[in-house]
Amino acid sequence: MSTGTIEDASLLPAGYGIAELLYLLGCYDTSSTQKSADALMLPWPSTSDDMRLAGTSSLLARQQLKLRDDELVPTGLALAVSYAFGHAYRWTNMSFLSDEAPQAAVFVHAPDLGAFLQPRGLGGWFAQVQMANHSAAATLALAAAEHCSRSKNAKVVISSVTDHVVARNVVLRASGERWEAALSSGDERAVPLPGTLSMPEVETLLAEKLLGEENR
Repeated sequence: MSTGTIEDASLLPAGYGIAELLYLLGCYDTSSTQKSADALMLPWPSTSDDMRLAGTSSLLARQQLKLRDDELVPTGLALAVSYAFGHAYRWTNMSFLSDEAPQAAVFVHAPDLGAFLQPRGLGGWFAQVQMANHSAAATLALAAAEHCSRSKNAKVVISSVTDHVVARNVVLRASGERWEAALSSGDERAVPLPGTLSMPEVETLLAEKLLGEENR
């Protein structure tokens, strides 16, 4: 499939229904596509012509598909999200736990950009994209802080995995204006770190111990 230019795209956050997401997953035939679908709990590969037609029609109506050389290609945020799905090298899952119903988010890491997605009803997801000059660790830390500031007995479990590295896990819990943290790998029991961390220290922890870009 032909692609547009992400640098020229409008990257305002937006929500996508399941049909639209299945269309965007189909824009690139790569090994990352299935892992991105699994992270979002989407049925892939999709064999439904009706679902693909619905996704095409919806994206066209929202002006997130355009005709180029007799072929429809994504534009704007849809282009960036489809690129992330098809080129991802890391997938980070966030579980937001509290006395209320659990919530979740997924960060899809790709070269040059990342897509932060939060689930909506009926298989849909709300998507935000950040370019590579923004810190993924800072985005994850901010999402954790926002959850813990509005929920009682809140904690956040963050798990990140690549094709080559077993899942790394960080558990965060607010302790006043500081943070308690625990680390683990794979299915191991999380080991608490001594003392508490400031928010900048949480970002450093996530960058070095969770995301581990040196192992990409």
